[in-house]
Amino acid sequence: MKTFYDKTKAATGGAGAEGEMDYTKLKELFDKKTPVIYLLKGKKKEEYDKNKKPEEQGDVVGVKPINSVNDKNAPDSVVFLDKDGKPTIKKSYAEIIGAAEAAPAGENAKKVADSLGKIKADEEKMGKVAKFAEFIQNDANKAKVEEIEKILGGGAQQKQEA
Repeated sequence: MKTFYDKTKAATGGAGAEGEMDYTKLKELFDKKTPVIYLLKGKKKEEYDKNKKPEEQGDVVGVKPINSVNDKNAPDSVVFLDKDGKPTIKKSYAEIIGAAEAAPAGENAKKVADSLGKIKADEEKMGKVAKFAEFIQNDANKAKVEEIEKILGGGAQQKQEA
């Protein structure tokens, strides 16, 4: 039975598939902001166990989204941000194992994706959604967001009453 990792690696050209990553695959992962699995300094692909999760192999691999990628396969072609947000982690194409498994979407994420899919062609509604998303991210609007939740008939107020 093939695991998700096997399927992902085969699809992205990572470990478990013939060959290594190329610019086209890496650019696609970069554009989608997909986290990738990369070898840590001094480690070899043979040390990575494709049957284990990357999180269980923190001494061999790291998992991060790509910060930048260039079309020349050199030791610094794929760049990741370090824990301080600086672009200090640099890898060659061969040091990239493949795409990391995406976290499973929760029920609310699935509802949002479905709802957005229904209105994605309506530029006006999508603009309103974008503005509202920015609005609710601002902590200064917390009280207003609670009022909106009451109007919509859900959220914190109903949870407290239950």
